[in-house]
Amino acid sequence: MGGWQAEISLTPDESVDSFPVDIQLVPVRNAENVIVSVNVFMRDLREREAGQIERREFVSTVSHELRTPLTSMKMYTDMLGEGDAGELNDQHDS
Repeated sequence: MGGWQAEISLTPDESVDSFPVDIQLVPVRNAENVIVSVNVFMRDLREREAGQIERREFVSTVSHELRTPLTSMKMYTDMLGEGDAGELNDQHDS
């Protein structure tokens, strides 16, 4: 069968904004297997792009929220290990 496929950005006339599309070219062959025309199929990818942006923002937020308490815990354990909070004794270990 064969064909070609690519993702490109289109900018409509009189516009400055472009949008992503998936374009597929499918050759139409005659009985002698010669290409006589090409069918073009395009799919708007703006919804997919919006979903990817939402996913990135969600992962960023979750990552930040997980890092925040871990940073505080690491800071306090470093202080305890370096003796900044005084000496540790056997009662502190339990």
